[in-house]
Amino acid sequence: GFPLLRNYLSACDDLMAETAPELLQHFASEGVELSMYLQQWFLTLFIDCLPLPMVMAIWDAIICEGLPVALKVVVTILTSLKEP
Repeated sequence: GFPLLRNYLSACDDLMAETAPELLQHFASEGVELSMYLQQWFLTLFIDCLPLPMVMAIWDAIICEGLPVALKVVVTILTSLKEP
């Protein structure tokens, strides 16, 4: 089940490889796969991991620009949490 979810997980892997390959490599070296947490993020559209005002802004963007915005949100979250 969930073919769209699988597509988005794969697209997120590709986007991370393109925009933040060192971060993706770090996750791999730690044995962390993006799907470990991205499934929940995508299925709940971030309601369980971000403050409600931020979630509402993300939902507005998804409604206005389309679901692929969620991929950009994931990359932004992960890269902003990266240690300098």
